[in-house]
Amino acid sequence: MLYTSQIKNLDLFKIKDDAADKVFLGCDQEWYLEEIQRRAGCGPTTAAMLTHYYRYIKESPEKLPCIKSSMLSLMNELWKFVTPGNKGIPTTEIFCEKFKTYLKEKNMTVNLHTLDVPEPNEDKPSFEVLLSFLLKALSNDRPIAFLNLCSGEETTLDRWHWVILTSIDYDTENKVIQGIIYDESIEKKVDLALWLKSTTLGGGFVYMDY
Repeated sequence: MLYTSQIKNLDLFKIKDDAADKVFLGCDQEWYLEEIQRRAGCGPTTAAMLTHYYRYIKESPEKLPCIKSSMLSLMNELWKFVTPGNKGIPTTEIFCEKFKTYLKEKNMTVNLHTLDVPEPNEDKPSFEVLLSFLLKALSNDRPIAFLNLCSGEETTLDRWHWVILTSIDYDTENKVIQGIIYDESIEKKVDLALWLKSTTLGGGFVYMDY
């Protein structure tokens, strides 16, 4: 039997276009103006979505709709701190180090929790460990940044890429974890159990606790 766990305020990731009658699901690194940002900006884009959710929960309880231009401004703000290097932002450690400089600058009292999925198969966290981590974040209304370095057999995911995870359907008996991510401003469903089993380079997960 499938159970669902998700953040409480999914509508906060519905972003309205400034001019057209269009709604985006999450941010898109293609919104950046500079080519290098569009090519390598998945890390700061995902950090911007984490920050956006924090700000609405902690600072804007009226939940006003968000527009694309304001989200792009936040993405540009995060780019200055969560700046990709030559290999992008290839680990949760680097992501957190850069993100913490932004959080400190903005006086945001936040703890960052991580779960790494390393390269060697024998060192990967178990299905149960991954599910427990995801459930702890989502049940506490915390969206999750997800880094995929190798998609394995899960072809929906882009490799070497950060996305935001907002929901999972899971079945502990049959070892199922189906995740909902927002990527390229659309919703995608990914088989996280298959990814965990088949990825050869790993990746990781990060969420903010506040």
